[in-house]
Amino acid sequence: MATLKSQREQIRDQRAFIAEQTDVLQLQRDELSASAEKRTREQAQAVRLNPQEDVRARWQARGIERVAEVRNESGAAVHDVNVLLGNHAAGGVAVRSFTGRWGPLQPPPVSRLGPFEVAAFCFFKALGDTAPHAFFTDDAERRWHVSAEGLLRPAHPGDGFPEPP
Repeated sequence: MATLKSQREQIRDQRAFIAEQTDVLQLQRDELSASAEKRTREQAQAVRLNPQEDVRARWQARGIERVAEVRNESGAAVHDVNVLLGNHAAGGVAVRSFTGRWGPLQPPPVSRLGPFEVAAFCFFKALGDTAPHAFFTDDAERRWHVSAEGLLRPAHPGDGFPEPP
């Protein structure tokens, strides 16, 4: 009888220990999840949209009337970067690498904008006072929208911009 009582106590103690470990593991999972979310948001917040008020001569010579730059000031690449003026897509985009060299004008979107690179989205029509807005995908494959005012929010299908290919 003493053996049976001892076994029951041991089983009860093991169950209590397992319950404590389960709680600890859940807390660790929650901490890791919060940390990952914080890193994701910090990366997204380091992507800036800068509407250019004065179109520089290098762009005007190509017939470009309006430019909006996306600066990736994060330490990781972002993907599927694009800018719209209202619902109008840019006519082309050039990327300046971290070395300071501009690449050729290409059709948007930018598939990969590396750390500390800049993408200049070029519009051949000024389209009035329409404010630009940018969309991009971060390392965690979350799609983001940033306004000209710097307001960042998760992007959703139907935000006025097609999802990346």
